[in-house]
Amino acid sequence: MCSTPWARSFFAALQPHRAGVYVNFLDSDDDTSRVREAYGDDTYRRLAEVKAKYDPENVFHNNKNIRPATPAQRTLAPTEPAARRGKAIRAVLPRS
Repeated sequence: MCSTPWARSFFAALQPHRAGVYVNFLDSDDDTSRVREAYGDDTYRRLAEVKAKYDPENVFHNNKNIRPATPAQRTLAPTEPAARRGKAIRAVLPRS
């Protein structure tokens, strides 16, 4: 007997009571909206920009990854002050 349908219905019943997503507990059948929820919109956007710069072909995609930002997504108006965005991106990028 397969318990996957039961687990999914149980998970759906818990939705109103959950708060956030832990990125290391994402399942293989979770969609990209759950990945975005794990990081939050602003962080996900910044990580997608970094991914577009260093892995535009999405070679490293074996996990629940962040897809590279498209040119249209990179031109959207940011929601954070420029000084804060720069610090966050510098913290992710390797130093040269």
